[in-house]
Parts: sequence; structure tokens; C-alpha cells
Amino acid sequence: MNLVFPSRGGAVIGHAGMQRALDIVERHAKVVDGTGEAKYGPHALGHFFAARCIERGLSPKRLQALMGHGSIKMACDVYGHLFSNLEDVHQRFAAGEIAVPGARPHN
Repeated sequence: MNLVFPSRGGAVIGHAGMQRALDIVERHAKVVDGTGEAKYGPHALGHFFAARCIERGLSPKRLQALMGHGSIKMACDVYGHLFSNLEDVHQRFAAGEIAVPGARPHN
């Protein structure tokens, strides 16, 4: 099993252990709230990872696999608003046509 954050012995870290580790890292990096407590937990880290994957162009199906979701429906329900809409796709195609020397845009 390939774990992102294994224990020193290579085992799965539970939620409490993961939270303790993130707290230490966040305090060291000064990612804290007004009281000096760590701002984020493992759940926020997962959302950040998913958003970066989508930003980099990963498909909903690939995101489902990486996040360990049981169905693509969950990935789409939770992160669907982050995927490009059809208008964005058309704009990227148009920009690509302009970038190709000698290409004429299609309307």
C-alpha cells in the first residue's frame, strides 16, 4: 500500500495522529489562527489536494481514484463546481487556435 503519510513504521496513521502531525507542521510554519492554534486539519488538506488536481486538469474519474471515493458521483458532487464549464473549454480552444500560426478561428 502506498501511503502519503505513513507512520515511522510504515503503517496507517489514524485521524488523531494525523491532526497532531499537522498541528506541529502548521505551528512551525506559522499557519495559525489568532490564538496560535493550527488553522487546518486533514479534511482541509484533502480538499486542497483535490482542488490542485482539478486545477492541473485531472479528470473527475482520476480524482475519484486518487481520493479513494467509492463512486465518481461523490467526486462530482463535492468538487463539481471546480471543474471547467463548457464555456471555459470553448475559450481555451479559441485561444489555442489563435496561438497556432496560420490558423483561422472558427465560429
